[in-house]
Amino acid sequence: MALDPALLPDDVDALKRLIVGMAREAVQADTLIEKLRFELARLAERRLGVQPGPFGLRPRRRVILVVTDVSSRKTRR
Repeated sequence: MALDPALLPDDVDALKRLIVGMAREAVQADTLIEKLRFELARLAERRLGVQPGPFGLRPRRRVILVVTDVSSRKTRR
């Protein structure tokens, strides 16, 4: 995202508030992405029958392969 410097406020406190707001939005976006990844893995396990590994751990590699497969299907259409 490119910002035009002319559109930014000259006030230092206003710039600080802007940066804090952008950082807060980035953290919220990261949290949402993690929740969605977890939900996608859970749905993939339910649909494809991927079983947890030893000690109840989910094999991360299988989840990555599922995510890659889903994204490649979307681009083929």
